Amino acid sequence: MGRGPAEKLAGVFKAALHELGNRAPDSPRGELRRFISYMSASPKRRETATTRPTLRALLLYFLRLGALGFGGPIALVGYMQRDLVEERKWVSKEDYFEGLAFSQLCPGPLAAQLAKYIGWLHGGTLGATLTGVAFILPSFLMVLGLASLYVHFGQLAWIQGMFYGIGAAVSAIIVRTAWKLIQKTLAKDFLLWGLFGVLAVTTVWI
Repeated sequence: MGRGPAEKLAGVFKAALHELGNRAPDSPRGELRRFISYMSASPKRRETATTRPTLRALLLYFLRLGALGFGGPIALVGYMQRDLVEERKWVSKEDYFEGLAFSQLCPGPLAAQLAKYIGWLHGGTLGATLTGVAFILPSFLMVLGLASLYVHFGQLAWIQGMFYGIGAAVSAIIVRTAWKLIQKTLAKDFLLWGLFGVLAVTTVWI
């Protein structure tokens, strides 16, 4: 009895996967297969040369960062790189930049997306969920409190001066952190610097 269309299709698919696995490592299809295998692997298998923190320690860190970290998303992702990659070694450099790239592609706040990605690396879906809540909740409560304060006392001169001062300080933090992030990401790759310059000019003037 001949095989049905579904069985034939499955056979072709298996043969294609087998062929991809036998290709040279530098083959584009071989690279694609390794990338798919890497992304489908569990977070535990992907951790190399890093110190694995407890979920409690990770949640406490993001709770503190969400409460005390100022400067917007660029500044916050810079703090994560300094604290988690360079100092504590909780996240490898490769995982950090991969998560940063994915977070920029996904809709939603950049820093919150990266925090949830790091939580997923160390705790799977539960880690991503708890990390997101720990990171977002302090900021949410603080914004509610500041909004209430501004509605009731926004006409006072010292309140207005305080908000203007905070805005100037945050702007300086964003510029400093953005420059450090650019230097670490582009490094000494002149092609990337050229593309960065073109995109910066088009963003400002168009």
